Amino acid sequence: MKLRTGSGSAQTWGHYSVVSCIQKYAIISLLAVSACQEDENKTVEFFLENPEARAEILAKCEVTDAATLDANCKNALDAEIRSSEAATRKKNLSDMNTLFGD
Repeated sequence: MKLRTGSGSAQTWGHYSVVSCIQKYAIISLLAVSACQEDENKTVEFFLENPEARAEILAKCEVTDAATLDANCKNALDAEIRSSEAATRKKNLSDMNTLFGD
């Protein structure tokens, strides 16, 4: 099979040329998919230690359709819950110390 190029010359498309072309498209596709995945998944511990990042992700998750399927949304929400529970425990302990002393 011959393919005419814009310069008027002809190229022969052999088996290896087709395979090479498919490999190039596969590599380009993988690069495109990896470029679309802009955020790597962070752990709950990361979000506990980085409240600004947690707040940023939670804000994005509020307007994202599939937020319940996103690992970062789940982990940030879990960290938010743990953080608020820890703050509540700390406040309760402080209140108890105020009432009953150390």
